[in-house]
Amino acid sequence: MAIILQYPKHEVMLRQKSVKVVKATRELIDDMAEYQGKCLGLAAVQLGVPVRLIMVKWGEDYIFLANPEIVKVSSQTYLFSEACLSIENGNKIVIFHRPKRIKVRYTDVKDNQRILKAEGLTARILQHEIDHLEGKLIIDYAVVK
Repeated sequence: MAIILQYPKHEVMLRQKSVKVVKATRELIDDMAEYQGKCLGLAAVQLGVPVRLIMVKWGEDYIFLANPEIVKVSSQTYLFSEACLSIENGNKIVIFHRPKRIKVRYTDVKDNQRILKAEGLTARILQHEIDHLEGKLIIDYAVVK
């Protein structure tokens, strides 16, 4: 199984912006798929591959999104907790607001352009994974008191 990069040891890698993926390799997809059932989402950069590819739990299945881009967010937000496999192996919880609904444009693994709308937890997972592609981590949202 591919190893998940950890903050702060791998901060430089986790913080870099991922590059546009031209074609997701079967090997990378398979490496990410090994985490199905162990997480709600994963970004390729978490495995040390800084390309714009994420895997997200969608209903009972997982979908892969290449070059995802959030094109619309709701003004309504909600407060919820998040964890990340790259932060203390998923054991650190951060609670913060995110938009409740989003619209994402992406390319699927068969190279088809798609748009999806998500709300609630699924929207949150998508935002979390897309943040990884921008080098942003949940700890960036943490309120310091």
